Amino acid sequence: MTQTTVQHWLDLNQKFLTIRFSEICVLIETSDEKELQPDYAKSNAIAESMSRPPTLMIISQAFGLSSFEEFVLMLCAGYELDGNLNHALESFSHNGYSKPCFGLALVLFKDSHWSGITPIAPLRYWRLLEIDGGANLLDSRLRIDERILHYLCGISYLDSRLQGLLKIEQPDSMLAPSLAPYVHRVVDAWSLPIASREQAIIQLCGSCFSDVSSIAVSACQTMDLLLYHLNIEDIPDDSLENSALARLWQREAILDQTALLIKTSDEKIDKLIKFISSISTPCIVSTRKPLELTQKLSLRIDVPPLTALEQKNLWINNLGDNVKYINGGLDRIVSQFNLTAQKISNISQQLEVTTEVHNTELSEKLWQSCRLQSRKKLDTRAQRITDAISWEKLILPDMQKQVLRDIVSHARQRFQVYESWGFSNQSSVGQGISALFYGPSGTGKTMAASVIAHELQLDLYRIDLSQVVNKYIGETEKNLARVFDAAEDSGAILLFDEADSLFAKRTEVKNSHDRNANMETSYLLQRMESYSGIAILTTNLKKEMDTAFMRRIRFAVQFPFPDSATREQIWQHVFPRQTPLENIDVVKLASLDVAGGNIRNIALNAAFLAADNNESVKMCHMAKAARREFGKLEKSIKESDLRSWQ
Repeated sequence: MTQTTVQHWLDLNQKFLTIRFSEICVLIETSDEKELQPDYAKSNAIAESMSRPPTLMIISQAFGLSSFEEFVLMLCAGYELDGNLNHALESFSHNGYSKPCFGLALVLFKDSHWSGITPIAPLRYWRLLEIDGGANLLDSRLRIDERILHYLCGISYLDSRLQGLLKIEQPDSMLAPSLAPYVHRVVDAWSLPIASREQAIIQLCGSCFSDVSSIAVSACQTMDLLLYHLNIEDIPDDSLENSALARLWQREAILDQTALLIKTSDEKIDKLIKFISSISTPCIVSTRKPLELTQKLSLRIDVPPLTALEQKNLWINNLGDNVKYINGGLDRIVSQFNLTAQKISNISQQLEVTTEVHNTELSEKLWQSCRLQSRKKLDTRAQRITDAISWEKLILPDMQKQVLRDIVSHARQRFQVYESWGFSNQSSVGQGISALFYGPSGTGKTMAASVIAHELQLDLYRIDLSQVVNKYIGETEKNLARVFDAAEDSGAILLFDEADSLFAKRTEVKNSHDRNANMETSYLLQRMESYSGIAILTTNLKKEMDTAFMRRIRFAVQFPFPDSATREQIWQHVFPRQTPLENIDVVKLASLDVAGGNIRNIALNAAFLAADNNESVKMCHMAKAARREFGKLEKSIKESDLRSWQ
């Protein structure tokens, strides 16, 4: 409706209320003569002339009010809004009633019925009226709910009790073409004629909430529904509060033709099920796993993530003329980052506004924008390692280095193999890259992960096992689920240090602890297999790893304890170019039987000793640092060798 039409309807609605109040006044003033029915002829004539029904009739039909219940509602509204009706009630002395109450309504209305004032009847069930405390039910003062009072006047807004819990779900600028069929399925489900007033709960099962949100918003726009988003954390645990919130929301949805979107989490599913089981108005649940709603009408719709090819087409459409300057970099982007249509649109618009550069610089800027956009979720779940280490710093045998380069090649050529060459059609499972780095402590496993991340220009996140492993049953799986869910879209590399503590062998079940440990391992097997990114596991104890994990590992790289020649190479590269050195003998240093991590510790400690003496780093500093490192390791060192270092 136009603004003029809306204002005309508001004027007529106000006129309708005024006349209806006057008709009730007449009934009150003549009630002592005989039992009368209200004469609504004049107000009904106004209603018939309106482009849509007056608010009273909308409420009456929406909540199924009887003529008596409608009269009680208007009696309470008139006492608040109409001076004449207020005065008529104050002057009314029959049976001592002078304010709105059920006793007065039963006296005034000829076809009154006791069932209309019960807690399960619409007036009280939907909290259209509130009862002030009194000596008994009939004498207790009735007050119309403020939200309902304003709605009667044509003023609609979100109930103040919901304003801190709900927010309007804003529509995305675009809907990915592959998601359109799911919009139609939601619309069709809610458009089907049903015997009851209950709408089916729609379960949109998918890994990407943004895609689910786009589907929900588009479906609601098609049906002229306003969509609100409720966080599962804001649903009360207490049963009474849970039911009260559900009822309050339903009332809101009935009044203003709204729908609700709820994003689930792995926790507190029971309170969510209780909440949605109490409502019959349109509701969409975003979930990875379908909920068990045995006593509730529901429809499950599986929403797959956008394919790499569709993401590429979205990039092409959004980048416009700039796409010719990307130089084929889109294949690399879509194989690494799983971005929604909205994020692709946002990044593309930022490039148009802020960038006038072309060729490799634009391609690099686009890559970094995707990287920054994707890391937000994971930053709160794991520790980002920012070391930028090149291949030259990594001292390993040629065979091991070649396997690491193969990992990089697999990451770079995923689009070519899976999409262009069709391997993704054979199976969607196992398209991620998993690698096991095993060997003694300090042999360069974490450094190798940093090298791969630097080479691929990806973020590297170390999973903090102390924040993941939990003694309570099921909590470890939930913590891991949060990590994998956050990492799924980020394109980042996950590093599980000391992975044998998480990926240990399953054992014979002798007690509940064994059963729980085996469940955690089985869950990890499933998530590792379905994870689409790069996951690197490091361990000092390969023999402790579960054999099922080993079957699912694409690359296994042994990091051997360095021999003398390898240690000499490490010593040659351990000091930065800026470090002042004096007569450093790497051959003598290579005689120290320690791993690369210990070599770096010795070099760093020696640098601090030299800096404190305002000197260049010398062999005497190396000797002192070596003694400390060997003492920490509880290993013996030949003092006769160190004396020649002075």
